[in-house]
Amino acid sequence: MVLPFSRHARRRHRPALATPVPQLQPAPAPEPPPVQPDDGADQLARQARMLWERAGSPARTHIVSATRHPAMRNDLTVLLRASETGRPITGLSEAIVAAAFGVHASDVALADVAIQPGRQGGPGWLEARITPDANRRLREAPTDQERWTDRSADPRAAPPAPSWYTGPATANAG
Repeated sequence: MVLPFSRHARRRHRPALATPVPQLQPAPAPEPPPVQPDDGADQLARQARMLWERAGSPARTHIVSATRHPAMRNDLTVLLRASETGRPITGLSEAIVAAAFGVHASDVALADVAIQPGRQGGPGWLEARITPDANRRLREAPTDQERWTDRSADPRAAPPAPSWYTGPATANAG
């Protein structure tokens, strides 16, 4: 048997009906960012919140306030609170906070927040001290007191000599 060359010539074969071409839908308009309530936060706190939210609000927390350290351009203390009231902050480490602010993990210190009049404290609150400038100064030009503090952490370390000490006593050459 030989089949015809044309598909239209075949028996019982009908050409497909004209199917409607799918129409392109206009792209949905991007949603405006949620409006943050004006809680009287300063520019530093707003910028810190923006960095924190860009990092995905680690450990389901948000920034209550941010305070710049005096005479340090990039050092700040951030007060964090759990997003849900009554829930403790868990799973937050120095490395996570450092990643959100773009500093080294050794430049971050986490501390518990004591209960104060007018504000809660306890496990639902945490304070993060971010100090890249102070740590850089400690590495590059520590004071004598800071050197002593670093050395005295080793129980085998000898105390530093006082500034008036000139060296071992010499015998009289006389």
